[in-house]
Amino acid sequence: MRVIQIFAIIFWGILVILGPRAAAAASFMDGFLRQNAVMLLIDPDTGAIVEANPAAAEFYGHDRDKLKAMKIQDINMFTAEQVAHERKLVATEGRNFFIFRHRLADGSARTVEVHSVPLDFDGRRLLYSLIRDISHERALQKDLWHYQSRLEQMVDRQTESIRLKSRDNLITLSVATFGLFLALVFAILVLFRRWQAQKELKAERQKYQRLINGLTRHFMYTHDAEGVFQYVSPSITDVLGYPPEAFLTNFDKYLTDNPMNQGVIRFTERSIQGLQQPPYEVEIHHADGRVRRLEVVESPVFAENGAVVAVEGIAHDITDRHLAHEALQRSNEDLQRFAYVASHDLREPLRMVGSYLGLLERRYADSLDEEAREYMDFAVNGAKRMDDLINALLQYSRLQSQGEPFAETNPGNALDEALNHLQPVLAETDGTVEADLPPKVKADATQLVLLFQNLVGNALKYRHPDRRPQVRITASVRNNKVCFTVQDNGIGMDPEFFDRVFIIFQRLHTDDSYEGTGIGLAICKRIVERHGGRIWVQSDVGKGSRFSFTLPVAP
Repeated sequence: MRVIQIFAIIFWGILVILGPRAAAAASFMDGFLRQNAVMLLIDPDTGAIVEANPAAAEFYGHDRDKLKAMKIQDINMFTAEQVAHERKLVATEGRNFFIFRHRLADGSARTVEVHSVPLDFDGRRLLYSLIRDISHERALQKDLWHYQSRLEQMVDRQTESIRLKSRDNLITLSVATFGLFLALVFAILVLFRRWQAQKELKAERQKYQRLINGLTRHFMYTHDAEGVFQYVSPSITDVLGYPPEAFLTNFDKYLTDNPMNQGVIRFTERSIQGLQQPPYEVEIHHADGRVRRLEVVESPVFAENGAVVAVEGIAHDITDRHLAHEALQRSNEDLQRFAYVASHDLREPLRMVGSYLGLLERRYADSLDEEAREYMDFAVNGAKRMDDLINALLQYSRLQSQGEPFAETNPGNALDEALNHLQPVLAETDGTVEADLPPKVKADATQLVLLFQNLVGNALKYRHPDRRPQVRITASVRNNKVCFTVQDNGIGMDPEFFDRVFIIFQRLHTDDSYEGTGIGLAICKRIVERHGGRIWVQSDVGKGSRFSFTLPVAP
């Protein structure tokens, strides 16, 4: 029955990859629900359980609807950070085999063996997880070690008794001999139970090995504590075109001369030392002559005495992802150069238009009628607005290319400088700004000033007409990040615009209501993302807005 399940699983994978999307999804889900094995579909970003089959509901003691309302963190007895890290490893196809402790509905805990692989299903990237209860096997192994220890103790005691009393007490020798006989029978029984357990475990591992061998975008390998390859999975032929036996003996010959490959030996040595390594990349020649880039994850294998006896690894072909990333990076650089050059070249003719419009206005203002002067005002204001837009676009394009290196920065000093720039607006609106900030963050000081200036400036601009503007800025440390919040009591905004306000040139108001270029918040988003953080907004119409963003903690 278990073999049939494995073939069914492979068949669903083929449907998902090759078949029409709707038919493949339907076939997959039909088989998914009929399987006796415990199966879950999990969102790799949030850990939410997207789907669970009836076997999972029976195993965990929750009905399927309740399971689908839970997250895997609610079941897994690891901490939330550990579970998130494991999901990330699975999502990047770096690992797919784990042993966890899962909590059932009745409060009991079970030791489970989990196999997870990424799966594109119904337009989403999910984790397809097979869960097997190995609590009995773990308990059996524990009992076997206990029985073996008892046997050794019995043999030692009986042998010592025989040595001391055999010359004087034949009866004691007979009893000891009989005890040894019983011990031998007991040992045979223990060994038989161990053989049965190992046989079952071997059958289960062979089943999952067939599933692993069916995956074509990665291969697994094992090398001993000397760094000599002992095993390579057959799927290497699909990834690199070589048979496993050729790769075992000629690995070094297939490496390219890319400098990144010089670190391979260093990573391997650290794994042999028992250190868990982050994923690393290597470049290898494919059998057809192409160069392929692999992402490698290695884990040391320990003996009972704590010594490293082997290293297991999994290599995943990321060539397409790497090439797409390089192309995107080149495209972004080209766009930044284009925006800078275009904006810079547009300013000269615009200055000329503005200058001549001003000259015409001063020289012929008295001879123009009211309608002509109104037209002149429209032209002057239009030229000024275009100049503001070009200045903002230049500023936006320079954020990445002309940013300063990150350094320890006092956010209080950056806020003071921003408020100095905003002093005329503060005086005009009678606004107040309160702040409770940490002494330091790791940031580009100039861009941090611009970030505060734009957020506080927006709070003053979009003030409520019936109350004096008040802005409060606070910060707290979360997960090695400093989270800042800029809260105001202004006009607020509807939740449907929360994402739109960070898009360049997107405005929620006309120039007649509020002047602006529509770039300020886009600049804020780009500054925060350059620092490896994120920015978001919460707001209620008529009650104000709360803009939050994260920056790295200073060491």
